[in-house]
Amino acid sequence: MVSLQRNPPTEFQALASGQGHDETRRQGPGADEPTRPQLRSPSTPKPRQSAKYALERELGRGGMGVVHLARDLQLNRPVALKVLTDPLADDGEMRARFEREARAAARLNHPNIATIYEFGDQDRQCYIAMEYVPGRTLREVLSAEPVQSIPHIIELAVQIAEALAAAHAAGLVHRDLKPQNVMLTPEGRVKVLDFGVASVLEVERDRWPATTAETLTRLTQAHNLVGTPAYMAPEQVRGEPVDARADIFSLGVVLYELLAGRRPFEAQNMADLLSSILRDAPRPLGELRSDVPRELERVVTRCLEKDRSQRFSAATELLSALKAAGSAAAAPGAGREPPSVAVLPFANLSPDPENEFFAEGIAEEIINALCRVEALRVASRTSAFAYKGRNEDVRAIGRQLGVGCIVEGSVRKAGSRLRITAQLIDVASGYHLWSERYDREMADVFAIQDEIALSITQALRVVLSDREQRALAKPPTADVRAYELYLKGRQYAHDYKRRGWEFARGLFREAAAIDPSYVQAQAGIAECCALLYRIGVDPQANLAEAERCSRRAKDLAPDSAEAHVSRGMVLHLLGDEDGARQEFETAITLDPRLHSAWFQYGEACHEWGDLERAAELFKRAAQVRPEDYQAPIQLALIYRALGRRAESLEYNRLGLELIRKHLSVNPEYGRAICCGAVAWARVGDHQQALQWIERAAAIDPDEPHVIYDAACIHAVLGDTERALHYLERVIDSGWGYRGWIETDPDLAPLRDDPRFVALLARIPSA
Repeated sequence: MVSLQRNPPTEFQALASGQGHDETRRQGPGADEPTRPQLRSPSTPKPRQSAKYALERELGRGGMGVVHLARDLQLNRPVALKVLTDPLADDGEMRARFEREARAAARLNHPNIATIYEFGDQDRQCYIAMEYVPGRTLREVLSAEPVQSIPHIIELAVQIAEALAAAHAAGLVHRDLKPQNVMLTPEGRVKVLDFGVASVLEVERDRWPATTAETLTRLTQAHNLVGTPAYMAPEQVRGEPVDARADIFSLGVVLYELLAGRRPFEAQNMADLLSSILRDAPRPLGELRSDVPRELERVVTRCLEKDRSQRFSAATELLSALKAAGSAAAAPGAGREPPSVAVLPFANLSPDPENEFFAEGIAEEIINALCRVEALRVASRTSAFAYKGRNEDVRAIGRQLGVGCIVEGSVRKAGSRLRITAQLIDVASGYHLWSERYDREMADVFAIQDEIALSITQALRVVLSDREQRALAKPPTADVRAYELYLKGRQYAHDYKRRGWEFARGLFREAAAIDPSYVQAQAGIAECCALLYRIGVDPQANLAEAERCSRRAKDLAPDSAEAHVSRGMVLHLLGDEDGARQEFETAITLDPRLHSAWFQYGEACHEWGDLERAAELFKRAAQVRPEDYQAPIQLALIYRALGRRAESLEYNRLGLELIRKHLSVNPEYGRAICCGAVAWARVGDHQQALQWIERAAAIDPDEPHVIYDAACIHAVLGDTERALHYLERVIDSGWGYRGWIETDPDLAPLRDDPRFVALLARIPSA
């Protein structure tokens, strides 16, 4: 790593290689400047005719070499001269690699890339002469102004991406892109430094002579690698071969830092930093800076995907996305708020009332498709479907749901023929933005859904990534009969109660029997069986079926986030914590917008006692689905257990607000009433808590979740006898959430009671 001397603003700045911000050291006046034959310093006699460069001063030094400001005596121009230091200069293989990389980088001729003029190897002195760039490094800019303006950031990012695109087209990967390797000239032009040269550090250490490897290790460890690891892609951290997508990740880190004034992955020590790069999801930019345009945040998020296949496939694709984000940000009235839409349940115009499930399923499939588009905010199915059968103006519904547009439609199914109508309505004006009618065969139902989703995104002027386009165009099954059964089963599964899960499981089984390769049906069976196991319904049989179907779903589609969620749930039940964590992490990587991935992972972490991680996951679940009340209620519980009372009360109030909003349009939904009852108990309103849990019990008197929530409420209210009564009742029914009971803060008042210990012993451990 090279140490950079900061010059007065009127002087030229150094061209340096690999220096980190924190380890930068200054060169004081009169510092020794090493010289070698043919490279004359100002204090030495006039050079011989064969001398090519006069060294004026040292600019910086590091593990690879020393960088000097020099003058080309033949062309009378300033250059930056990098000289390979001992003992690297004595390593023949390192010298050859240094030359090979330099000659490859010298092929680059681009206005945003610092030019390499010459490679020299003279009297065992190995050097590279490079363009001397006036200005400041991006690190210095950030040190002076940690947060940049949005237009300036986009302008910088576009120029860096253009440099990457040119280098990648020439077959070169930078491998060390970071603010220290980006210069800004006084005219505002970006110059990316050290293409190819920095990659000399990628040489496999076991191929070097032992002394060289040891020396380089000491040199890098002396600087603690500060500044470089923080910009590495996960595959670099793992020591895997890298390609152009590693540079795209590094640019994502730089962009994040420019926008937020901090890096996405930070830690107190190197081990934790590398672990964070491999495992942690960066904090959403919108939480750190409110004016970040949604399109720009999407670009950064995609750059930072841990799986390289999920990033932009090339710098040219990234460049197009950056320019589109810049255009969107510059448009009149442009702001951070993304387009928002709610899809209402489609009306069933078929004579057979059984087709009600099919009509609702079509609308739900459109919701699921739109939820995959990161630039859209989509109201959840639960919120939108609460308006089923209500004869209200769509503009009023849109205002109540807090969305800018409403999708409504109808389905008429007769034999093998299908007619679907759909329209997109602007809530503010009431005008149609788009409408269409589809008269097709049933076999065309998947194509119709894709066309509707694509038409909505086009009408809202949303630019889809390649990945999003592929996701929208991927049919779930080739058999329409299986699809109908699956849609019907999913409606039952949403009831969040025993009978609903049992009905859904049966329909998913039928769908899977027709099409054994139907991934969603297999995953649906696994999830229903897992949930039934947890409430004590035929535990052995349900666990065995859940294990079999979750494995089948994952084998059928390793790239299906839903399959990995179901597998994570099952491994959790089997007591395989490491395996479950890996499955949930994979699901999140595959589909960061999948609410169940965050939520189910959060529930598992709660049971494992990993409360800090559970809080992070529930918070992300709430961000993915802002209208959902369950995640805030769970967050309130977690923060209470962590002793963070103010945050617990804040999320409890938010949960109650969302529950009231939900019940205003769906007053008989037992799950919401139960959650509300628990929330009232936590804020100390005994009367409301008891009234609400009695209301839930009147709707679902034997539902295990209702009985368990009744135990929690009475425990919080201090009624130990009734709390133990309800807890005994739910455990006797087969309740299997032992880990949850052990860590549930609502039950804390009971833990010292011998009867509680005896009840807990009745639940078998995983």
